[in-house]
Amino acid sequence: MFPVHCNEVGVRKVEFNLGEEEIRQTAVGKLVYWKTRYLLLTSRDEWAIIKVRSEGSGLFRQVSQIDIIVLPKDIEYVENSLLNVLSVSTMAHVASKTSKRAVIVKGAFDHVSFILGETAIVLNVYDVVPPKPSKLIDLTEKTLARESIDRPIILIPKILDLHTLVSPKDEVVMLPCRTSGVNLKQSNQRVLFLDEAPTLSRSEAKSVTLVGCDLSRKVFTSHYGVLPKFRNICPKKWALKESSDELSLCLCCLEDSDFKREGNLLVLPWGVTSKQVEAAVKSLWD
Repeated sequence: MFPVHCNEVGVRKVEFNLGEEEIRQTAVGKLVYWKTRYLLLTSRDEWAIIKVRSEGSGLFRQVSQIDIIVLPKDIEYVENSLLNVLSVSTMAHVASKTSKRAVIVKGAFDHVSFILGETAIVLNVYDVVPPKPSKLIDLTEKTLARESIDRPIILIPKILDLHTLVSPKDEVVMLPCRTSGVNLKQSNQRVLFLDEAPTLSRSEAKSVTLVGCDLSRKVFTSHYGVLPKFRNICPKKWALKESSDELSLCLCCLEDSDFKREGNLLVLPWGVTSKQVEAAVKSLWD
């Protein structure tokens, strides 16, 4: 259960204990704003959620019937001014952090809403760093925080740090480009960049450890005429290897469309835009 808009949700401070009998005796007959479908009752730091039906005309109408949805023992209350309570994915993420049945959130602009019993879609997002933070994870998080995403989705970050692929024994390391931001501090380690096409003899090229993708390896082999020692950084290969039944996003430098779906995997181009991420996420249920 997730209200369509927070203007359907009213908050009312009361002086009685939030037991079922007390709520029923007190709520019926009270006035509520005409758009109100849910009342969040609060008393001494406890909360209850009720659904109301009202009768009459005008801005304020009389409550004629109530359904008690959740009592205090099953509710978690959260205040965080950075949260968009109109985003079902944001609310589902908050709910995933608690064992309570329902979560009430006071978020950005002091808007208040709740979520109850929504089954979230798990979305794994594969990316490599540096650069940090992960662009794909950052764009996906921002996409899920929008109201335009009307399914509850929980992002699971899957991050590969390029530093972990480099060994101190690798005397010469080549990376796809300088903008990768990898910082190798081994004093005896030589670092080269494929996009700069450094001059190497055949024997020197054989000693290189290339940290890149299959395309990088093809470029290297074409340019130097030898196969390097190779560490694969491709997020797509990593995602496919895990062969999860869960939905996943990844980047691939060979992808030139907005996105492509391969089973449960959505593949986006390197240099991905927020528009492409949103289109890919929405395609999950189109």
